[in-house]
Amino acid sequence: MATITTKLSLAGTGLTSNQLSLNVNDLLSVTTPHVGLSKLSIAHTGEQELIAASVGTATYIYIRNTDVTNFIVLKNAAGNIWGRLHPGEVILYCVTPSVGMEVTADTAACIIEYAYWTKA
Repeated sequence: MATITTKLSLAGTGLTSNQLSLNVNDLLSVTTPHVGLSKLSIAHTGEQELIAASVGTATYIYIRNTDVTNFIVLKNAAGNIWGRLHPGEVILYCVTPSVGMEVTADTAACIIEYAYWTKA
C-alpha cells in the first residue's frame, strides 16, 4: 500500500467582506492498479473512457486540461455529464465504484494530463 499527500489552498480578497483563506491537507491510501502521470489526446466526438464502469473499487483520478481554449466535458460511463474542466484547470476526484469516468473535448481535440490510483 502507498500514500498520496494532497494539499488544497484557496486564498482571495474582494469576494466578500471576509478574506478567503482555506488550507486542507489529506493523506490518501492507494494501491494497484494505477496509471502513472500520462498524456492523452481527447477527441471532440465520442467519449474517451478513463475508468471503466466494470471497475468495482473507488478510484482517485487526477486530470489537467492542458488546452488553452477548449474545455473538457466530464461524464460517468452512462454518459451523464457532471462537470467541465476549463483550459488549464485541474481536478482530483474519487470515482464511485461501478460508475466509470469518461471525457470528451468540447469543440476540438485537447490534450489532458491524467493519472489514477485505486483507493486502498
